[in-house]
Amino acid sequence: MSNTSLVIKLGSQTIVNQAGELDFSQLEAIIHQIIELKKKGFNIILVSSGAVATGRQSTKDIRLKFQNIVEERQILASIGQAGLIETYNNILRKNGFIAAQILLTKEDFRSRNHYLNTYNLLHGLIKNPNVLPIVNENDVTSINELMFTDNDELSALIAIQMHVNKLIILTSIEGVYDQNPANEGAQLISTLDLNQKETWPKTLDGKSLYGRGGMSSKLACARKAAHFGIHTYIANARLPNVLQRVLNDEKIGTKILPFKQDKGIKRWLAHTYSDSLPSVFLNDGISRILTKREKAVSLLPVGITSINGTFEKDDLVSIKNEQGKSIGLGVARYDSRSLSAVIGQKDQKIFIHYNKICIFDNPD
Repeated sequence: MSNTSLVIKLGSQTIVNQAGELDFSQLEAIIHQIIELKKKGFNIILVSSGAVATGRQSTKDIRLKFQNIVEERQILASIGQAGLIETYNNILRKNGFIAAQILLTKEDFRSRNHYLNTYNLLHGLIKNPNVLPIVNENDVTSINELMFTDNDELSALIAIQMHVNKLIILTSIEGVYDQNPANEGAQLISTLDLNQKETWPKTLDGKSLYGRGGMSSKLACARKAAHFGIHTYIANARLPNVLQRVLNDEKIGTKILPFKQDKGIKRWLAHTYSDSLPSVFLNDGISRILTKREKAVSLLPVGITSINGTFEKDDLVSIKNEQGKSIGLGVARYDSRSLSAVIGQKDQKIFIHYNKICIFDNPD
């Protein structure tokens, strides 16, 4: 995509008031800014939290029963998502625009087919200038292993997937501070260059009141995006005309500079890791070769010692060393049954081609 393509993320705290209720005037202000940018030719995808908060507001006079926290989240989201998107649509329609709702889980990034289908849908939507795609996690159907850490993670994944140039994370504070912003003497960091490790802040604040994220989450997601050439901006959503001012490179918020840019299938691989993935375990020899990354190496059955879980051809698998540490991800060329028959054997077909292996920078 061009430099006019943006992902904008609105957190829960940016769109609710002090009572925890949806702040219509704030939503309207942000949407009007987005409309003005779209009129100037910007392609924009909005990642919006707020479904659970909206559901909680809608049911404050109704006594609901929940068996656990997951069920509470799912029920409130199923009630609140309709009200949230209706609010967005009402504002947009008054100005000749319309909302398109997209609800995603991690499965939509783990599966190559889902990933491409989502890409094609979003690409098709942003080609229509009067449509605003609004993405949120599908809290209604998400189970723990398919939940994003928060919508910060989702916004980074969308930014990476859609090859945008800028990710703008709007929050309830001014940006990134060199220490907890509640501390006396805390200083706002205007620019973070991730190529200079000494600029990385050591002290971070906690999670937000109404959402799941916090500044540490935002920085982690900015770091992910930075690996793909994406500039991330963290700024206060309630600053007047904040979006245009960020794009004008005014000294507001925090600008996070990118690393080098990766391409293609590794863009998908690098950000789909989940503990629920099936795994293959490697002997120490091939593990060392892969993690050194001195040359492109395909994974053959001779280097594999065991399998955990089942998978089909083209599924994503976790690559682990003999000690069980995750060192990367890859796309299987054949299923787990076929691999089981040839584990440890020489002169067998490639299991994962080097073009479809992603080795982590710092294996866990």
